[in-house]
Amino acid sequence: MINYISISANDYGAGTIWILIIILQGFCFVGGVARFIYCMVQVMHDEAEAQTNIKRAKHAVIFIILGISALQIANIITRYFGGPSLTG
Repeated sequence: MINYISISANDYGAGTIWILIIILQGFCFVGGVARFIYCMVQVMHDEAEAQTNIKRAKHAVIFIILGISALQIANIITRYFGGPSLTG
């Protein structure tokens, strides 16, 4: 007979999942800021590719905004469905 192993959120605790989400959000923020700074430095040094790097910098800012708001959206959804809240 085959035994299936099911892992639910309660096995690890919902708090652990929220901690991982916060850590990943921090990585998104740091990576986006680093990308923005890199693109701005490239704009100063390479005038021929300035428009491309400005576009990349704008995309980095959009990535930062979406990365930060993803946690808030997840919190709103879990509160709506009665799950644990991250912010209290």
